[in-house]
Amino acid sequence: SAGWAAARPGEVLDTAATRSDAIGYGHHLVLRALAAALLGDWPSALHLARLVTPLLGLMSISFAMSLQRFMHALALCRSARDAAPEERAAMLIELEPVAAWIARHAADAPMNFGPWHALIEAMRAWLAGTHAEAAALFETAIAVGAEHGQPFSHALACEMAAEYHAAQGAAHAARAYRTLAI
Repeated sequence: SAGWAAARPGEVLDTAATRSDAIGYGHHLVLRALAAALLGDWPSALHLARLVTPLLGLMSISFAMSLQRFMHALALCRSARDAAPEERAAMLIELEPVAAWIARHAADAPMNFGPWHALIEAMRAWLAGTHAEAAALFETAIAVGAEHGQPFSHALACEMAAEYHAAQGAAHAARAYRTLAI
C-alpha cells in the first residue's frame, strides 16, 4: 500500500495550505508523487504531480520543481501504457512540453537531468513500439542514473526496464532488472 503517498479520491489542491506555505505544500506533494512512483502507484503519482503544476511558478528553479517535472513526465508515460487510445493520445500531448523541458535541462546539466531524460525517452520509445530503441535507452537510463549517483533514478529505470522486458515476454531479464532496482 502506498499509504500517505496515495492520492485520496477526489483530492484537490488545498488552497488553505497553498496560501499559508505554497512552497512547502508543493514540496510535500512532489515527495508524495515520488513515493507513489517508487511504490508503483502510478495513478497517484500522476494525480499528485498534476496537483503541483499550478504551484510551479512559485517554486522557481529548485530541485522540487525539477522533480515535479520528472514525476509528471514519468507518470504520464507509465499511465499512458494502460490508458484507452483517446486518453493515451491526450496524455502524450500533455507529455510533450514536460519532456521538452527535461530535454533542454539535460542538455545544459546532464549530471542532474541526464538520467531523467534517458528514462523518459526510453518510456516514449516503448510507447511508440520502437523496441530496440527502448531497450537501448533503458540501458542508458540505468547506467547514467548509477554513474551520476541518483539512486532513485537508477531504481526507477531498473523497475521500468523490468516492466518493459516482462511485457516483451523476457521473464529472466525482467527478474534481473528488478533485482538491480533494489
